[in-house]
Amino acid sequence: MDESVFSARVGRLRERRVWKGKDLTLGGMKKDFEREVARPYRQLAGVAAWWAEHVPGELVGQTRLEGLSREVLRVTVGGAPAMYELDRALREGLERELLRAFAGKVRKVRLSVGVVEGAEDRGDESPR
Repeated sequence: MDESVFSARVGRLRERRVWKGKDLTLGGMKKDFEREVARPYRQLAGVAAWWAEHVPGELVGQTRLEGLSREVLRVTVGGAPAMYELDRALREGLERELLRAFAGKVRKVRLSVGVVEGAEDRGDESPR
């Protein structure tokens, strides 16, 4: 086997098998931004508008939409009392309306208690 053919084959193998370093160019940063920020924002944009319009006013300020993945909408609620009220509203038909409005996008709502910015300013957050 000729040495140039051998080195060409090894070169092609190295191109395919070697992990490339992180792309630190502006083009690489644009791809990262698209994946980490822009796409999740687009996914939640319509849901966030619907949420602000349909969830009772006193609860909207105590909630934060965390994300949407695998058709599960993750919502953080500022405290246990607000979580109870939101859970009741969802069970009484709000979740059904949401699922109907975003059929194929949202199939379930998962609630969790956490820190919601602005809730502690109004004194709505439960004590820890």
